[in-house]
Amino acid sequence: MNTHCPFERLIVAGTHACSRAISVTRRDGAGIDCNDADSCNRCQGLQEFFEQIGAEAFGEVEDRTQVPHSTLLKIQIGGLAGTLQCLNLPVDEKIEDIDGVAGNAADKLEMLDHGILAEAMRGARARRSRH
Repeated sequence: MNTHCPFERLIVAGTHACSRAISVTRRDGAGIDCNDADSCNRCQGLQEFFEQIGAEAFGEVEDRTQVPHSTLLKIQIGGLAGTLQCLNLPVDEKIEDIDGVAGNAADKLEMLDHGILAEAMRGARARRSRH
């Protein structure tokens, strides 16, 4: 079972947090895993959904490994904020529990407004760590 957090970059950077995150050391430095397989699967699904919306927002890219790092961050940051907006939940600059967002959205993905999500992704700013 892969428990590698799909939102690892945001958590390591300190711009977002998650109640399920556990710090690990990888060959290439600090990393984040998830302490719950079901939560990790839910976040993986949310990330895949964000990637689909991101393709609409930023233009289709055949090889996702060619998407710039800053665009990937915008997809995640904007996707999380846009999801909260679609669910009429408060949107904070720093999301303190990504698992909570994923849990709230899990059975509602098909109802989320793609236009709102795409707009949030295009308007997102990749922020530096606040350490």
